Amino acid sequence: MPRGVINYYRQMASRFGQGAGKGPDFERLQEFYRLFRAPGVGHCGGGSGPQPQNLFDALVNRVENGAAPDQILAQTAGGVVKRPLCPYPQTAIYNGTGNKNDAASFHCGGDLEAPEVVCADVPTKYKHEVNAVRRSGEWRTIYLRKKAQGKTAKQALVVVAVKLLHAVYAMLKHRQPYNPSRLLVASATIGS
Repeated sequence: MPRGVINYYRQMASRFGQGAGKGPDFERLQEFYRLFRAPGVGHCGGGSGPQPQNLFDALVNRVENGAAPDQILAQTAGGVVKRPLCPYPQTAIYNGTGNKNDAASFHCGGDLEAPEVVCADVPTKYKHEVNAVRRSGEWRTIYLRKKAQGKTAKQALVVVAVKLLHAVYAMLKHRQPYNPSRLLVASATIGS
């Protein structure tokens, strides 16, 4: 699911929730608007994930009887795999027992908006490199050095990406902790 859909849902939860503007309030928003994520499903159907079932019936039940769905059943072709789709920010959680292909072995719960779960969105292909350049002196130094050499922002980020990979590889290969001073010495002598 595109992150834009979830970001929009967060904005609506902040705008229409209790204490509007003080952060997302999904409970209040879900009185009239629910988002059900369907992992692995294409925009208009298809894909490898279980397909949502009986969506029109759920909508009619909501409009005519005031009963919002707590979950929506999804299943693969032939019904081999069945899962509940849960209203965001909940997710399907395996109960720990039972057939993992049966929706009855799952319940809706958890919080996909918990700080330890949510990743900060950065609108770029180079998310980790941008974060490194923003938060770290040594990576920022490399980035600014490349910019001063006439590289575009994207080219400088690619240099940071390559150096990040080299640094991680060296740490794993030599089983040594990260040493930023070694990185700056190495980058000043190799390929500067």
